[in-house]
Amino acid sequence: MLFKENNAMKKLIVLLLLCVLMLPFAACVKTPDSDTSNQITVLFDNKDTRLYQKIIERFETDFPQYKVNPIWTGGDDIQTTQVTKIGNGTAPDIIVGGDMYTEIYRRNLVDLTEYIERDKEQLNLDDIVGGVMDHMKNSDGQTVFLPRSFNCSFLYYNRDLFDAKRAELLALNLPCEEGTPENERHYPNSQWTIADFFKAGGVLTLYENGNCIQWGSETLTTWWGEWLIHVRQSGGDLFDADGNVSFDNDNCKKAMQIMRDKSYGNPTNGRPKITYAPGETDFSGFQGGKVAMVYGGHTNNWIRYDEVGLNWGMTVLPTGLETRNGAEYAIEGYGISKTSKNKQGAWEFIKYLNNKNAIDELVEQGGLPIRVSSLNAMQSGERKNRCTLALEAINPNGKYGNYACTLPRYEYFVEIANTVASAEIGLMMSNDGSRISIDQCVKNIQTKGNNLIEINYR
Repeated sequence: MLFKENNAMKKLIVLLLLCVLMLPFAACVKTPDSDTSNQITVLFDNKDTRLYQKIIERFETDFPQYKVNPIWTGGDDIQTTQVTKIGNGTAPDIIVGGDMYTEIYRRNLVDLTEYIERDKEQLNLDDIVGGVMDHMKNSDGQTVFLPRSFNCSFLYYNRDLFDAKRAELLALNLPCEEGTPENERHYPNSQWTIADFFKAGGVLTLYENGNCIQWGSETLTTWWGEWLIHVRQSGGDLFDADGNVSFDNDNCKKAMQIMRDKSYGNPTNGRPKITYAPGETDFSGFQGGKVAMVYGGHTNNWIRYDEVGLNWGMTVLPTGLETRNGAEYAIEGYGISKTSKNKQGAWEFIKYLNNKNAIDELVEQGGLPIRVSSLNAMQSGERKNRCTLALEAINPNGKYGNYACTLPRYEYFVEIANTVASAEIGLMMSNDGSRISIDQCVKNIQTKGNNLIEINYR
């Protein structure tokens, strides 16, 4: 599965991606006219060894002419390792990516359109959650990935920590959905606003002898899965309609203020400190059991939460300063490298990863279904309720409208988000002499981002 990369890895990914994009690809690498190998290489997260080993064993039984050679890699390192291999001419047969990678890997991916047309009855793509396949196409209209799963942002909460502060939370008189059972009225719900999030976070942040023993919320300050949500919910965005960075404005400044207030507090705005600042303990994050909420998070972490026995719940994000819309919607998929010597074998395997049996196994592990039939086959209960909410959240014609927003598709998005925006936000969030103001932060992101586009992409 794809996971959010840590900051160091993000920067390395960007540098490597630039190397790949600048290669005169067609001149350097010859694409074989026919398959010359029975080997299939692909990178998988080593945390999911048991899940994928089972799929591989079944695949090799059904297709004995092929041999899958998984490259077990840390989830944070998958894109780094993959791009390194592409750059040095040892690209895996199968490329791990998804909607935001259709342009980044456009020089490296096989157009799957003919494969899909040939095997359309076997694929049964009508069973894929509505709209997902459209996001698997690049700007030329070529389908370059088959989907495996997706992420959508939510507000996650630790029920045990909320239960321990039930009386104090109820005393806040926070809004609640009509019909909510009495014993759940203190939990986050779809009626919350960003102000309610701060109020609850303040109650759930605990100190003992001057030391924090529990945080109200987790934070990943330089990951776009958090700061871009606040930007969009505050009425801004990273790019304008022409693909230029548009960040030096009041909406983005307000979003950056939210980011800073979470870690430092702001009595003037009625926002208590609810999470750690640089240098403070994070208690191993939400999964560690001493952090009450996550604003955004990642659906791929559901399995992790269940594995450690966390008593957790989820709801849609609170309404921001301007809107609730802005949740990250990112789709994981698998494509075929143009340099693969076993394209047919790679195609058979990515079909296998996409078929109902494989998706059902993912769901059994606690993951999120990309197929409607897999959702329908689930037994009633909390897991199915979570999945149903996730599918409702990405449906623009559903209850939550345009709540879920896909990531920018510009090939320079990752580079700007990681080497420009994350770096400047990191300086804004610092508590030492390197700190810059919010005004300087948004100005730097816009200026440096547009300079990068002009120099490297136009």
